Amino acid sequence: AMSQRPYACSREEAGLLALSVLDSRSAAEPRPSAPGVPSADLERPSAGLAGTQMEERSGRMSLGETLLSRPSLTETPRSNAVYAKMAILLPWLHFAIGITNNLQITSWREWLVHGADINPPNQALLGGVVSALPWNLKIFAAFLSDVVPICGKRRLPYLIMGFALQGAAWVSVGIVGDSISFPLLALQQFCTTMGQVLVGVMCDTLIVENVKYESGAQVGRLQTNCQLMFAAGGLLGTLLSGWLPQYAHISYTFMFVITGISKLVLLFLVVFLHDPTWKREGTIGESASATWGGVWESMSLIRVLKPLIFIFAFAMMPNNSDAFNTYLIQDHPICAWDTAANQCISMVTDDSGTPQYQAHCLSFASEYNCDRQWGGLGFSDSMFSYIGLLGSVGSVLGNFIFKAWLINAGWHIMFASTVVIACAFSAMQLFLMIRNEAGETLTEQWHLPNFAFALGDDVIMATAQQLLNMPILILMARLCPAGAEGTVYALVTSIQGVGGTVGGVFSKVATQSFEVTNVNFSRIWELTVLTSSAKMICLLLLPLVPRNITDNQDERKSPWSGLTICALFVGGLVYALYNIVASLLASTS
Repeated sequence: AMSQRPYACSREEAGLLALSVLDSRSAAEPRPSAPGVPSADLERPSAGLAGTQMEERSGRMSLGETLLSRPSLTETPRSNAVYAKMAILLPWLHFAIGITNNLQITSWREWLVHGADINPPNQALLGGVVSALPWNLKIFAAFLSDVVPICGKRRLPYLIMGFALQGAAWVSVGIVGDSISFPLLALQQFCTTMGQVLVGVMCDTLIVENVKYESGAQVGRLQTNCQLMFAAGGLLGTLLSGWLPQYAHISYTFMFVITGISKLVLLFLVVFLHDPTWKREGTIGESASATWGGVWESMSLIRVLKPLIFIFAFAMMPNNSDAFNTYLIQDHPICAWDTAANQCISMVTDDSGTPQYQAHCLSFASEYNCDRQWGGLGFSDSMFSYIGLLGSVGSVLGNFIFKAWLINAGWHIMFASTVVIACAFSAMQLFLMIRNEAGETLTEQWHLPNFAFALGDDVIMATAQQLLNMPILILMARLCPAGAEGTVYALVTSIQGVGGTVGGVFSKVATQSFEVTNVNFSRIWELTVLTSSAKMICLLLLPLVPRNITDNQDERKSPWSGLTICALFVGGLVYALYNIVASLLASTS
């Protein structure tokens, strides 16, 4: 919800990678039982070892463990040799996933602008709403794989479906290319992300199931190795996403085909993974009933509801990421006056060399107005990928600062100060947007390269945003009561995801209101002022957040708490779906 740039891995992934590395203790030292910071995408839920220890203390099986190891099913025992094989295969699988997840990132952004000609408002709809929607359903994907094995297997069949769905979706858009309609493009993005959700959830659970067999020097090694390899693959994939189109002259649409084929190739690695055979002893209804009872008990806690309201509100604030990314890569200038023809002509071409925006340029009858169509900053493919890399560096830096000095600080003061700092540095994007009569940005007038300023601004912004993100991640983990870690954490992250989806709708509306398009950036500075200051509204809700990391003793319950959480989740999803359907119908009319 807070991302402002393209990143090699998400804010949560980058931050949690650093936490997993920084929190790795000596080999023989056991991990603390207090919940850590789980990942949102490819990291395991918080039920792992901590959940097992809580289970032993309480004398009953935790709900998190229930979801990951169904009591109504019987698992075939596994040997140490199986764990040793998985400890090698899973990190390499994560490395390959990291590459393929980011291989098309630069081509996708460029193609939306220079190929499909999708304007920033619809880009916000695709990226912030359509693509975010499957992540809101992550808890249901996890539940389905837990209670409905396929041919006795709970993980590999769903993992295969995920890779196949991603591969087919990327190959299809690569083949259809620029002629694809917006509704079909939205369907392609939904299928792609749904496949990524299935892959992420299955990788999570495969790690959890194998972590239980670690002891002594092995404790924590598998998770750390998987996250390191995933981040390394993501960084490499981001570099390749910029290098291959620019230096190997591979078209953007063929990059999509390469991405899809690479996803399908991963199916050959899946056959070597171990997924124990399960035999059902109870019914799906019994398992579902027991699970829902535990979830509702946790949702009724007032201490769960109050921070969730803050998290939801914080996530739903609009951002300018799609408009700003379009501004970074759009050519400069867009139009120029042809003296010989005495008309305004386009200076932008697509992959095949065909002029774009010709009708837009021809609408200007005077040389003065034509030459003022400055467009964006014209960053190259490789430059755009470097911004993503440094954004990840900033995320890790912010995480390190939080872990080293701020984790035990008062959260109210830290949230307030970091929100103000993040908003101030976000406003620094204005230096790249305000131009003089000659079309020079403020940074160019100060004899500073736009690219260098964008890189520096990105690192600072990523650091500040990670300082905001980490307390929220820890807060979400600490909201999970003992005995309900896995499911409640999935529910809490789903609530945050729904808030982010609503934020995507707001971002689309804001971008559309300021009339920002692929060729018109005259009011992008107003959009940036709005989105930079929007999160400061959430400071009014800070009293709902615990004062510090240990402030979680309130055990009061109310059914209205659970109903409010359900309303946030269902209401946000319905609102997002309504906007998706309305936008798709508008695009076909």
